[in-house]
Amino acid sequence: FDAPAVVVLDRTVLLVSDHGAMTTLTHNVVKVQEKEGLERWGEIRIPNGAELLMARTVKADGSTREPESLAKEGLTAPDLAVGDYVEFEFLTRSEPADAPGGFSGERFYFGSFDAPLDRSELILVAPAELPIEWDIVGDAPPPTVIPGPAGTVVTTFATRGRAQLVGEPSGPPIEETVASVMPYAHRSLAGWRALLSEWTVFARRSEPVLAATAQRIVASAKGPREKARALYRFVVEQIDDEGALADDPGLVLARRRGSRAVLFLALSEAAGLPAELWMARPRTRGEGPPAPSAAE
Repeated sequence: FDAPAVVVLDRTVLLVSDHGAMTTLTHNVVKVQEKEGLERWGEIRIPNGAELLMARTVKADGSTREPESLAKEGLTAPDLAVGDYVEFEFLTRSEPADAPGGFSGERFYFGSFDAPLDRSELILVAPAELPIEWDIVGDAPPPTVIPGPAGTVVTTFATRGRAQLVGEPSGPPIEETVASVMPYAHRSLAGWRALLSEWTVFARRSEPVLAATAQRIVASAKGPREKARALYRFVVEQIDDEGALADDPGLVLARRRGSRAVLFLALSEAAGLPAELWMARPRTRGEGPPAPSAAE
């Protein structure tokens, strides 16, 4: 690849227990090919809560350089030069989901905006009796499934030679366009809907400040349609959209940031407008029941 750096290996191994707990091993190797790549890959970035197993520079002659400490803050690849490799490996763990034996894995992308991917693969090791489902997007590679040790099944998605992605201003979210897969189990559409209802319970709670704000916004509006438009304009213009559906609308209003959908729902209810929260996704996100993380 003609690029400042190339991800030689992007591998994630996900081990799922019979009760839904997950251990995830991530192993990356990046070759720096130009001076521009030194700044981006000289700093080794590890997620919060991860256990760092290895971080080192592999020189072009095969020798290695390791940092004096594996402290994750300010960790840099020592003595990194053009032609060298950066290698790091870390573990993350998560507890079982609410559903018995249920889980939702992290979405794995077969594409990167940072660098081309020479070898990219996701390996899932799970009990044979666990009914694994996959949310597959775009041109993800086909899986291979083989028996694993101790009554497990090993599913592998692997691909080679993926060019670096180029972002488009105001383009759709990467979850809708970039090839990816996400495993999950024991997640029904009814259960997912119930979870969303639980998350948005605060939006149905009446608060004086919400009622006062809603009435002020719709004071000059005539009819339900104009009231809804006035509330919508307020939310879009005054609130920075971030956060989750579990946000308290009162806090969203006070901070002027949070879930716009939750606040719009709450203000509509406070203004006497019947409101429902609908979730939709494009067919590129898959046809089956979505996993809970799709709404986060």
